[in-house]
Amino acid sequence: MRKFLTILSIISFLLLPILGMAAETNNIITELEISKADQEMKAITPVSISIPLFLSAGLVSEISDMEVSSQLVLIGYKISENLIPYAVIGNREIGFTRSLIGNSSFGSLVLASTEIKDNDIALGIGAKGKLADLPEGIVLGYDVRYSGVNIDTSAITSLIPTWIGLPLATDVALEQRVLEASLIASKEIIIDKMIESITPYLGIKYTEVALNIKNDSNIFVNIGTEANYDADMTSMLAGISIKVNDRVSVALGGTFGDEDSIVGKVSYKF
Repeated sequence: MRKFLTILSIISFLLLPILGMAAETNNIITELEISKADQEMKAITPVSISIPLFLSAGLVSEISDMEVSSQLVLIGYKISENLIPYAVIGNREIGFTRSLIGNSSFGSLVLASTEIKDNDIALGIGAKGKLADLPEGIVLGYDVRYSGVNIDTSAITSLIPTWIGLPLATDVALEQRVLEASLIASKEIIIDKMIESITPYLGIKYTEVALNIKNDSNIFVNIGTEANYDADMTSMLAGISIKVNDRVSVALGGTFGDEDSIVGKVSYKF
């Protein structure tokens, strides 16, 4: 966590002169972004464990039912139509089920299941802008973002089968890193009455997620496990942006595919 915060702090410090220039040229852009996503991240990975068990082969860990909710503030500087670097900070909540699976003389066996859900401060950096003007007034744009969150929480691990009756208090340390890249086609339609314009958009989004999860449970002795998960997701995105005036715009959209999400945004340009 400290390393992640240090890197972003250094980047933010280097961006301060740019933000100073932005204040003079009125190119600071702020956004409030609220999103909720269900991600098809059914990942299985080998897991290391701190004590020997009766298993004849190594343990594996599986996660499923990934849900991510975020409330983020974006602050960017419009260098040009083609480049708007930005930083994000806010809250991110992550929930999923983690199962510990092993092989014994009886075959594959689910040993334990943990429901994990908690939140913490998320940080990130990114850039967006226009790539090209296409025929019929269509604009091709991009949005690339790298963000992460570290969560330390507690959960209850249920031994399988549940009739064993030994729910375990579990300490969980979770590190999530996310790379998102979107290619977006949009077309502005001028209204110029109660609002200035509406802009429907359609595109494709690639998401790369990396998770590191450490569990510590206690049943007679301390049991510690650690696993790394990686998943790549590709989704279609669509939505509409409404420009209220020269300073304010709102947008509502979502993705569907490997990631099903809904995203709402309110933007203000200084």
